[in-house]
Amino acid sequence: MLRSELYFLASGVIDGGLVSDSLQSRLIDLRSRISSTAKEQGRNSAEIILIGVSKTRTAEEIVAAYQLGLSDFGENRVQEAFVKCAEVNLLIGIESGIRKICWHLIGHLQSNKVNRAVELFEVIHSIDTVDLARRVGEAAGSIGKVVNCYVQVNASEEATKSGTSFAEAEYVASSIVAQNSLRLLGFMTIGPLTDDVTAVEDSFKRLQDLRDSIEKIHPDWGKLGLSMGMSNDFELAIACGSTTVRVGSALFGERDYSQGFGSA
Repeated sequence: MLRSELYFLASGVIDGGLVSDSLQSRLIDLRSRISSTAKEQGRNSAEIILIGVSKTRTAEEIVAAYQLGLSDFGENRVQEAFVKCAEVNLLIGIESGIRKICWHLIGHLQSNKVNRAVELFEVIHSIDTVDLARRVGEAAGSIGKVVNCYVQVNASEEATKSGTSFAEAEYVASSIVAQNSLRLLGFMTIGPLTDDVTAVEDSFKRLQDLRDSIEKIHPDWGKLGLSMGMSNDFELAIACGSTTVRVGSALFGERDYSQGFGSA
């Protein structure tokens, strides 16, 4: 997309033409549900970060959500994010340049995409090996950047999912803490795709227990967060201590997968 095209597109977004009533109502509903669940747990909803999962979404949709107050967006694929981030950042820059977007990589990170990922994202949620932590740290150090990281744990122990084991999680976390170019934010997991609420709750509670035990072992690491909970289970995740929820379809509506996107 040409810069001139983006400028005229930005004008439409900034005037509010692309902020749909449905998007606004879904965001209001999400914030209300997050607030209610947090209150039930005796927590402050302000401590819970809402990430709008923007994979397959257009730059216009992201900027519309930004206009409504959302600042955190998550992408699954580095290649898809590469062009989209540039378009969105240009639009946001035209609008104000004051409140920046925080880009989160929430999908699996291949080693050959590390350099580009470090350039694009402020937060990487999918560090699951010591080697990947080392590669990300070296790439961040080479450009003088500090990247915030979560250790991804396969809390449901499903063979099809990425993530380190519970036994290795502390080891991976230590490799992040040891690098000046990385900052450990906590632990991330994806709940099992099932209607069995007990199974989902169990995976979340196991990660919470892991986090709590590591905080006791390493008090010098500070308070660690939990990135868990998506459109179908974020309220349950918050009840289990989640500090960051990653919501896509409940915010933007059902996805259109007719477009082809490259691998991460």
